[in-house]
Amino acid sequence: MEESSFLIHAVYFDQEEFTILPSQMEKRFEFGTQVCRQAKKDLHDEFGLNGSVESIVCEGEPPEVLVETAEGKKADLIALGTHGRKGFKRLLMGSVTSQVILNAPVMYSS
Repeated sequence: MEESSFLIHAVYFDQEEFTILPSQMEKRFEFGTQVCRQAKKDLHDEFGLNGSVESIVCEGEPPEVLVETAEGKKADLIALGTHGRKGFKRLLMGSVTSQVILNAPVMYSS
């Protein structure tokens, strides 16, 4: 059975922070699509992964989107980059990575 890999990009749009403009939302989804396309190319170039990588771009808080998608896809591994909240927001709300670790259905121990 062939295993599937998923690249997930969560587009977060804080309505309190920004004026709701359809063009801003569209730009963020386009950026997310570009990020996934580049990551997919990098995976192919570096590891030879071809059609088994699916890109998903969706709206929502990144930790929630990642955990929900992992649960829905019955993931056995979640790999995260280092981009996330910084400064005061991180202090108040924690990093995306730490929130995913606390809530993910996937556990790793060595």
